[in-house]
Amino acid sequence: MPSASAIGTPSGTGTASEVPPSGAPAAADGPAADARIEAEFVANHPGDLSAQDAAQVRELAVRVWTAETTGEGREQFPSYFPPAGTPLRPYTQVRMQAFSAHTAEGRVIVQLLWAGADPSGAYQDRRPGMLAVTRTATGWEPVR
Repeated sequence: MPSASAIGTPSGTGTASEVPPSGAPAAADGPAADARIEAEFVANHPGDLSAQDAAQVRELAVRVWTAETTGEGREQFPSYFPPAGTPLRPYTQVRMQAFSAHTAEGRVIVQLLWAGADPSGAYQDRRPGMLAVTRTATGWEPVR
């Protein structure tokens, strides 16, 4: 499975029915399980973008999701992230595990699973996320 810098991921939540069950044997989670987690996720959430568009959206989604969860790189998306008001309590150890993107209502909806430690330090795999992107004259951009 590629690193978070090589794949894209978004912001938001999914429902419990969208997430593979966790808490199974030790090999069910962690980086070694990422390829299997992604295969299961994609089978249940097929995308409809061309391979080229999916690769571009994935790369953008990873950057946006990383900025969303860690605070790093938010300045790259000034129209997506409001000016800082309250101090950010970032997630750490963020890693993208699975990605799927499909078109809906004139934009692309990105669904993902990611892993990371929340601000209290609790680490969890298979966290659901969602974000939307749209194609502009200059490429893909995240939208709220």
